[in-house]
Amino acid sequence: MTMATKNDQRFWLAAGLAVVLLSLVPKLYATFSAPLWLDEAYTVWFSNQTFVDLWTWVPTFESHPPLYYSFMKMLTILPFSEGIVFRLASLVCNMVTIVAAAVLVRKIGIQENAEHRFHVFFVVLFVSLHPELTWYASEARPYAYEIMMISLCMLSAYDIGNAPENAGFGKWLQFSVLVALLNYAHYSAPLFGLSFYIYLFACNLARGGNVKAFGMLIASGVLVTILCAPMLYFVAKQVMNWSGGSWVEESSMRYVITKVYTIGKLGYFNQVLLERGWTLLCYAAIVIVYLKNIRALGSALALCLLLIALAPTAMYLVTLLGPNIFLPRLIVPLALPFGVLIAVALVKVRNRYIVTVLCCVTAASFAFQTYTMMTEKPKGGYLRAFSVALQEEYQPDDLLLFLPNSLELPLSLELEGLKNVPLDRVALPHVYPAIGVSDFYPAGTPSVPGLTEADADLIKAKIGSRNRVLVLTRIEELFDPSSVLRRTLAEMGFRSVRSMGEDIRPLYFDVYER
Repeated sequence: MTMATKNDQRFWLAAGLAVVLLSLVPKLYATFSAPLWLDEAYTVWFSNQTFVDLWTWVPTFESHPPLYYSFMKMLTILPFSEGIVFRLASLVCNMVTIVAAAVLVRKIGIQENAEHRFHVFFVVLFVSLHPELTWYASEARPYAYEIMMISLCMLSAYDIGNAPENAGFGKWLQFSVLVALLNYAHYSAPLFGLSFYIYLFACNLARGGNVKAFGMLIASGVLVTILCAPMLYFVAKQVMNWSGGSWVEESSMRYVITKVYTIGKLGYFNQVLLERGWTLLCYAAIVIVYLKNIRALGSALALCLLLIALAPTAMYLVTLLGPNIFLPRLIVPLALPFGVLIAVALVKVRNRYIVTVLCCVTAASFAFQTYTMMTEKPKGGYLRAFSVALQEEYQPDDLLLFLPNSLELPLSLELEGLKNVPLDRVALPHVYPAIGVSDFYPAGTPSVPGLTEADADLIKAKIGSRNRVLVLTRIEELFDPSSVLRRTLAEMGFRSVRSMGEDIRPLYFDVYER
């Protein structure tokens, strides 16, 4: 290796480290500045349950497997705010993902005798700055953990797939444990796990179908199934009980493809035609590179395409046959194989000016979109706005009614510091988790019931002789489709005297007086 080559590699290494450090700015800002929002409050609540309840009781009504919450529970021993610690855990997962992606792409580059490090730098830039990955890197939810496990599984699977006939027991065991840990990350994660098994089956078949490798593949699948049996049982039960999922936008193939494109696009521009033109131009060039080097890069291409295609396709098929389980956030992990796919193509690119333009445009557009996301919809900002509004509106003897009951989780955290607001609050129709108290669960979650006509008397009893009632609601058309709450208030002689503004959306806050 010449001195010029070494200097070039050092330059790209330094540039990669600089990108990672710069990417920490928005992530740390979101970690420490924004209050916890609804879904993150779930994490705090679950992590405060006992380990026994986490693995036996919580899965009966919570769609996410308990492993992530168990990890978070272990972190509660640290002398810091739970929300901050949990978000920092996601940030650590994001850093591991960046390293794993860089190691994978570097390994492919070494196999192809690439002297430059364009490809490694690009994947570091892509994974570090991708707006969706940045968003979930500072969120106390299991998605950053899931993405990290996918990156580690990609590294392990590619290592085995290169020579399945030579992979020993240790490599297969490591791969099996990683896939099991991935499966426990989220109820949709087994779809990504399945992609790795299809990939390894295809790799072994392409290399002549080694009997020992097929045996190890089957044994690995059996081991993972055994390890994940409790989780798979609860996932199947959740899907069967997901009654309609009417709170989720109904999926179509066009909708799914649009969301996948959003994850994989290479630019965020104000002009749609410019954005699509740039993205299509880049991918057209990438296709040409792969077609010219299909023998050398075919294995990496197959791994990335399987991960990109299988999960959203399977979710769409489930939606066609039963409940709508497709949520855009479930395919955020696709950003990882998209980044690797592009970076591997750059292994065969020698022109540093082309790579420089690609990196600059990608970095600039990703940074712009990240800034837009962080400023237009800050995490939990509406809860803080509600807290301010509540302090301004509060009067002694006020009663706060809120719907759905799951709002109690973030409210208890946000209102904890308001010592000057000793407010009585009531969850409608029953305190979370309201299991078995209703037959109307419009979001498909057997802990968050909606209001029915039978709850009108309950509302009247809770209000009693009070003359002022504060009402906080979210997705009211879903949880109270018959307007039981507001109709009951009208029957009791209450009228709305104030409604809060747009700064607390998606919440609605109204003041009622007799």
